[in-house]
Amino acid sequence: MRRCLLGVCLAVAAPPPGYAQTADAIKEVGGAAPLPRGLKPPPPPPGPVPQPPVPRIRAAAEPTSSDAAPPPTLPKLDASGDPLPPGAVGRFGSVRFQHLGNVSWSRFTPDGRTLFTFSEADETVRAWDARTGRGRGRLTVNAAELAVGPGGGVWVVEAGRVRYWKPGADATPAPGDLATAAAGGTPHGVAVSADGRRVAVWFNAGVAVYDAATGKKAASLKAPRRDNGPAVMGFSPDGNRLAADDGKTGVCVWDVRAAKRERTLPVEGGVVGLAFSPDGSRLAVAADKF
Repeated sequence: MRRCLLGVCLAVAAPPPGYAQTADAIKEVGGAAPLPRGLKPPPPPPGPVPQPPVPRIRAAAEPTSSDAAPPPTLPKLDASGDPLPPGAVGRFGSVRFQHLGNVSWSRFTPDGRTLFTFSEADETVRAWDARTGRGRGRLTVNAAELAVGPGGGVWVVEAGRVRYWKPGADATPAPGDLATAAAGGTPHGVAVSADGRRVAVWFNAGVAVYDAATGKKAASLKAPRRDNGPAVMGFSPDGNRLAADDGKTGVCVWDVRAAKRERTLPVEGGVVGLAFSPDGSRLAVAADKF
């Protein structure tokens, strides 16, 4: 095809046959226009470069199927639900509320939930759930005198030392001078005030009262010399009076604040128990003979 504009002739090549129909068909389907003859389409953009797989590094503490710890072996239980000794297949009876010999001392905690017992036969103090009888712990002692404190523990007085033990923990030495209060003599009895602030111990030559928190001696109470036998002792509810049997003439009652003996109640036989009334005005005594 030849066209002349302003004296200049231009030669325009005519499209090949079918070009218009092909282009129109491409437009109808939304495609791209074909490239002129002789041109190549651009190469596709490069894709992501494949990366080699990263090896998984196992942490030192991560167990594998080969080094995993085996599940723990649970102990066999008896009919009451208490564990059996290794190798045992059953148990006749029960270990609840049991020592290996006679029980020589027993006391409840103030809340009534725990019972403490002591046996000279197996030389242990044991704590029991007062409702079920299940053991809560034991402490090995040697010829001890004991008193239950308000905090759910027990004061243990032995020849040479005074300790405080609460089930579920180790026995700890008493503070200050109270820790070695038994070093100079044989303890025959111990009592703890209802608020847990005072601890009284009867030695051969007399009674000493200590501050339970600091271990400092708060008072020395004159008493008949005692060389043998346990002394039954107890504080009044307010902690101002202390009663104890002297093993000879009867029960002594002291005013702790004044460090003075108020009276002695005559008792002929051995005293096995005593207790003040809630208001502290009366004292009940249990003895073999009055």
